[in-house]
Amino acid sequence: MATYCPECGKPLPYNSAKFCLTCGAPVQRIDQKFEPSPALTPPVFEEPKSDSKDVKYPKPWIAAVLGLFYPGWGQWYNGRRWDGVAIFGGALLFVLLGGGSGTYSGLNLVVFAISLYGAAEAYSTAKKINSKELEYKPKSRLFWLPIGIWILILIAFIFGALMWAL
Repeated sequence: MATYCPECGKPLPYNSAKFCLTCGAPVQRIDQKFEPSPALTPPVFEEPKSDSKDVKYPKPWIAAVLGLFYPGWGQWYNGRRWDGVAIFGGALLFVLLGGGSGTYSGLNLVVFAISLYGAAEAYSTAKKINSKELEYKPKSRLFWLPIGIWILILIAFIFGALMWAL
């Protein structure tokens, strides 16, 4: 007795066929209950569970304070390496052009404006990361650059004071 596929209507090659060779539809016999093979069921992807203890999302106010203290530092805290490099590079450019010479020129105001923009952008980015609008990335290794620079400045200041005292 010929058996036909319930989906496409083509004849099945043998009576014990579990799948139609033409369309791939499963064939359920009256005398058997159809249970798909685990190998043929599509995999179910679950979103990885992350404990809030493992991931330390950036705090917006810390990102803003770091961005005010040192241009680009807030972005590095948020894990945004190239955003921080751009803000740091912009501020450094104006410092090298004379904004950091100790005079209150227009260039000092530009450096201050870049710092304010960087702080506001770091705050906004941290909020977006916390609300999962942006991808979380751990702190950039450049996060430690300002600390290293301040340590070098402190060493140079102490060395200069010691040399001046002699």
